[in-house]
Amino acid sequence: MGKAGAGEETGSGRAIITAGRLATLLGVPVSILAYLEARVPEIRALVEGRERVYRAKDAVLLAGLSELLYGEGLSFREVVELMRSGGRQKIVERGRRRLAGALGPARSTPRAGERRAIPPDAMVRPKGLQPVNGTGHRTPALSREAASVLSELMECVRLLEAAR
Repeated sequence: MGKAGAGEETGSGRAIITAGRLATLLGVPVSILAYLEARVPEIRALVEGRERVYRAKDAVLLAGLSELLYGEGLSFREVVELMRSGGRQKIVERGRRRLAGALGPARSTPRAGERRAIPPDAMVRPKGLQPVNGTGHRTPALSREAASVLSELMECVRLLEAAR
């Protein structure tokens, strides 16, 4: 999967960071990040396998919030009021300063020698172009249900590849 990126999402790839790494950088437990995620609607974690990851924009907002809560000693209610009164950008800037250099560029292609989860030759053929089996007969076309399942699996593969 793609790893930490350079702050904002760019055309070159996504920027993400794991919840565990972000919690370590901020010096707070992962449960605090989950609490803030539940209470602040702008923050949404993505799930990659068994790991929760945050996009860069969510990570800097979490960093700014944790700085205000733990560094400045503000209450959660005061922080929410600050966000409502137009201070969200200031919170994001604080978080960006706090995480400066901690987020690196996302990788879009595997490194040399690194195996891909899905081999490039694992192509799905369109319906009607099934290969000829050993007897010289074409394999039967997929049922509608099987085609639907295959379509969903292909979408999952596309999402996983995009997350790299």
